[in-house]
Amino acid sequence: MKMRVSFLTAILIACNVSFAQELTISSDSFHYDNQTGIATYSGNVVATQGDRRLTGNHLEIYRNEKTGKMDTLIVQGKPAHYQGTVEPDKPPVFANANKITYDVTKKFLTLTGNAEVKQNDDIYRAHQIEYDGIKDTVYSPPSKQGQTTIILKDVENAGI
Repeated sequence: MKMRVSFLTAILIACNVSFAQELTISSDSFHYDNQTGIATYSGNVVATQGDRRLTGNHLEIYRNEKTGKMDTLIVQGKPAHYQGTVEPDKPPVFANANKITYDVTKKFLTLTGNAEVKQNDDIYRAHQIEYDGIKDTVYSPPSKQGQTTIILKDVENAGI
């Protein structure tokens, strides 16, 4: 079974922050630890870049100590939200989860806790959604919190 994952690909691309566009992050408080390379934003966090918007209660950005570049991004909320248009010919993507983690080096995205991704009328819900950007695979592990639900409106093009 081959599934369309363009909406998850869009989130992956969005989390891989490009500094070609200005990135603005606002929060109630900010702390940066130069020794660990961890930037912590707390309270009413809003990160915007172009039309992309990431919101939550807490955002941590980890930097690789050798390169100084962003290594991991973790945003938490009740839930944390992402929205944005990444591909010009695609509709905007909306994602929610209690925790959104993106490992830049591994190109691995994890949405945990009430995870939901929407693009157009397509919806993907699970306790956890994992996207491996290197392998281009999507996985929802078994969970005691409930089953995975996928609603595809354009079944003809779904690749099923």
